[in-house]
Amino acid sequence: MNVFKILIRNIFLGIAVTIVAVSCKEEDLITYEGDRNLYFNMALVATGMSEQTDSTTLPFAYAKGIIDSVYMLEVAATGAPSSVDRPFKVSVLSSSTAIEGKHYDPLPEYFIMPAKAVSTHIPIVFHKTEDMANSIFLLNLQLEPYGGFKTNMKQGWTRYNHIVSYTMHTIAVTDVITEPKYWMPDYLGAFSRKKILMLCEYVDVSLSDFVDQNITSASLQKAYGQRFDIYLQKEAAAGRTVYEEDGETPMVMGSSLYSAT
Repeated sequence: MNVFKILIRNIFLGIAVTIVAVSCKEEDLITYEGDRNLYFNMALVATGMSEQTDSTTLPFAYAKGIIDSVYMLEVAATGAPSSVDRPFKVSVLSSSTAIEGKHYDPLPEYFIMPAKAVSTHIPIVFHKTEDMANSIFLLNLQLEPYGGFKTNMKQGWTRYNHIVSYTMHTIAVTDVITEPKYWMPDYLGAFSRKKILMLCEYVDVSLSDFVDQNITSASLQKAYGQRFDIYLQKEAAAGRTVYEEDGETPMVMGSSLYSAT
């Protein structure tokens, strides 16, 4: 099984909860200092320029060849660590649209906070399915009071003044391909799912390359577009015109593809 790595990864020590850089008032956090409260770590701790969040998107489309994905979601606890393993519970809310046994594997009855630890990652197994090509499925998770843990830390504010839940987390899983941040229509033409898949296959690049300007620069996109344009022209000349997804519009590249700049 392949593991699809999600980038937001930091370990937060709940015992030091009063000194995290989050827009909560210090007196609010002190309230929970002596209790053993569970929370999703991503909601309380920001990484780099990223904002604290209570949701994650798992895009299968940008992970070439990935069919199964294990998402590791970090759960942390306030209070002192214990000398023994401690069970805790995460439930799936009925508002979820992801289907158990189809889009994700059933969760165990409980997870374990290891001895001497105040945080751990819980594995959630997702499966890429055909219906994800046109839809987004949501798995809404809820931390529950269980095994001596409380869930009194309900919500707070991010450093950009957005409300965030500490005890609920939504994972959106999809195979939908949206226009990448660094897609250049002047060279590549109008974006479509069919075009980017064919382009990536023909020039042997990954979809994920188009979300990183350092990997797929303007000059590279121009070169890719020219190579693919030659292919499209050859196919048309041979009576095998490549059409867009509507089956009627010929696939074309951008208007500046052969410009000097």
